[in-house]
Amino acid sequence: MALINTLRTNDFQEPEHKEAAQVELKYEASQPKQPDTPLHKTYHLTLALIQQGSSVEEIMKNRDFVVSTVLGHINKLVEENLISDVQRRTLFSQVPQNPALDDWVKQGIDSIGSVESIQSYLAIYKQLEYGKTDINEEQDDV
Repeated sequence: MALINTLRTNDFQEPEHKEAAQVELKYEASQPKQPDTPLHKTYHLTLALIQQGSSVEEIMKNRDFVVSTVLGHINKLVEENLISDVQRRTLFSQVPQNPALDDWVKQGIDSIGSVESIQSYLAIYKQLEYGKTDINEEQDDV
């Protein structure tokens, strides 16, 4: 009868279940905390370099990235509240800027209307230039 009562009340599993839960909690506590963000690992590698005090140029060299990629990572890290806006401004201030180029871009945006429009024109230009290269190579072969 005791066996039937044990089976009905499920008492035989409770101590084992508690021990398993305690082992699981100890395991979770021993694991390093991962940021609770959906970011890809590459952003976390950039974040680690920022936390070590690396400059934008050092991050570029270390990660073999172009400046726009590093700046994009920094912006994403701010969006995810992993770095502050103050840190972003500090990092961005390290990037050399050409005032003449800045003026040219601003004029382009003013006359064309948006960055997206400029990107569209540049994509078309790039394709046309690629096509010209192919045509020139074909003419050289003839």
